[in-house]
Amino acid sequence: MTRPNRPLASNEERRPAQVDKRKASRDRARLLEFFLAHPDEVHTNQALAAMLGDRSDSWTRRLRELREPRHGGYQILSHRDSDKLAPGQYLFPRQERREAFRTARISGRVRAEVLHRDAYTCQSCALARGERYEDGRLVTVHVHHDVADSHGGPPTGANCFTLCARCNEAESNVGPDRPTVDKTMAQVRRLPRKAQRAIYDFLRSVFEP
Repeated sequence: MTRPNRPLASNEERRPAQVDKRKASRDRARLLEFFLAHPDEVHTNQALAAMLGDRSDSWTRRLRELREPRHGGYQILSHRDSDKLAPGQYLFPRQERREAFRTARISGRVRAEVLHRDAYTCQSCALARGERYEDGRLVTVHVHHDVADSHGGPPTGANCFTLCARCNEAESNVGPDRPTVDKTMAQVRRLPRKAQRAIYDFLRSVFEP
């Protein structure tokens, strides 16, 4: 069965998407210039939105994009990353301008597989999603590249692992000292029997749900 031919989009239909992309690029550039000109300063939601003249929340997407390697991979801290920041506050630590590059995104399927494989547990600090840091903040987890995408690492399950938000912000293209079977087994053998049993029960809950 042949599919009906779809009419080609007119210039008028294509133009809004092109305009949106150009506006996003301009806003992202303006936001970056603002951060570079005001490093190590705390900025509020309202101040950043007013700077862009944006009454919607689209500026938050531009901020998230600046954190992505394809737009420079800048470190931008929020209250999730520092207990010195209140909700709605952001801090741009002093850093050099970085070259943006194209990168392949981690697919939703790979992200779900990695989180399940790692039991939603940070592979750097061993805290799990839903637990709390020492300062009381709730732990959230992300999927991170082992070999960074800026170094040619592919967005595959074999090259990805789970990091909490705090460890993920601290990475900056440098992988953590990840556990190995030999090192982990040596540590487990030194634990008391009760702790070993807790590990055994945890692994059973992961692999035998």
